[in-house]
Amino acid sequence: MTMWKIGRDVGNMYHWNGRLLPVEDLCALAREHDIITVVDGAQTFAQMPLSFRKLDCDIFVTSLHKWLGAPVATAC
Repeated sequence: MTMWKIGRDVGNMYHWNGRLLPVEDLCALAREHDIITVVDGAQTFAQMPLSFRKLDCDIFVTSLHKWLGAPVATAC
């Protein structure tokens, strides 16, 4: 039998109004149900204090060119 894990991509800030989403709570809830979380931090990385350990997400991604002056198409 193959076991599949479900994943979910969550942004932690709306780009059009700056509203923060409860990503820590969403990640905790997902972890309780064995759901993999991918946090899209493109709008918040390098713009506000951020603790990856506190978020407790499985994967965090961002665009380095937006805020750090890196070449376009670089991400981590």
